[in-house]
Amino acid sequence: IRDELYTSALVRSTDGGATWFEVTPPSTDRLRYEGLTRAGDALLVASPRGIILQPGEARPGAGVFRSDDGGQSWRSARMGLPRVSGGYAPVTALAGMDGGAVVNVQGHGMFLSTDLESWRALDVEASQLASDGHRVLALTEEDLLLILPDGRRVDLEAPGPVTAIGGGNGYWVVTVADQGLFVGDGTQWSRLFEGEPHALAVSGDNVWWATADGLGVVELTCH
Repeated sequence: IRDELYTSALVRSTDGGATWFEVTPPSTDRLRYEGLTRAGDALLVASPRGIILQPGEARPGAGVFRSDDGGQSWRSARMGLPRVSGGYAPVTALAGMDGGAVVNVQGHGMFLSTDLESWRALDVEASQLASDGHRVLALTEEDLLLILPDGRRVDLEAPGPVTAIGGGNGYWVVTVADQGLFVGDGTQWSRLFEGEPHALAVSGDNVWWATADGLGVVELTCH
C-alpha cells in the first residue's frame, strides 16, 4: 500500500512474505484494489473506485482484473459489468470458484462469470460473498443464497439472522446475531462458539473469530 488514504498497490511475495514486489496493473496506479480471490487457476482482483484526490470525493473504479501467472501480470476482465461516467460502478464484493466467479456491484446486484472474461446479471443484491472453492455463498437481504458454477441458485436456510459469512474446504461458517458462530453445509448447522463475534476469517480447515475478549480459533477435522 502506497498511501492508505489515497491509493493502493498490488504486491506479491514468492518467499513466504520475507520480501515483496509490486505487480500493479499498468496504467492503473490511480485506483484502489480490494477483494483478491482465486478462481480455479486464475486470480481476480476488484478495483471498486479510483483514488480520492480531495476529502469526500467519489471516483469510479475500473471493474475486475485477472491474472493467469500468479499475480505477475494482469489484464482487464470486465465485459458486461455496469459502466458509470468515467469508469465502472463500484464492485463491493468478489468471490471466485472453480471455473467462474461472482461479484456484487453497488446499485446493480450480483454478476456471474463462467469464463472470467464476461459477466451476466443475477438480479439479486448481496452484502457479502464467500467461497468454498467450488461454490459461492451470498448473504442477501432475504437470506443465504448458494450460487453454483453454472449459475443455478439454491436458497439455504440459515440458523438465524446472519451477520457474516465465510467459506472453507467444502463447508460454510456464519455468525448469527446474539447466537454465535455456526458451521455447516447449508442445510444442517452446528454451533462452534456461543456469543457474538465481530470478525470472522476462514483459512483451509481453520476458523478464526474475534470478540471483545480476544481471538479464537478452531481446526475443523470433520465436517
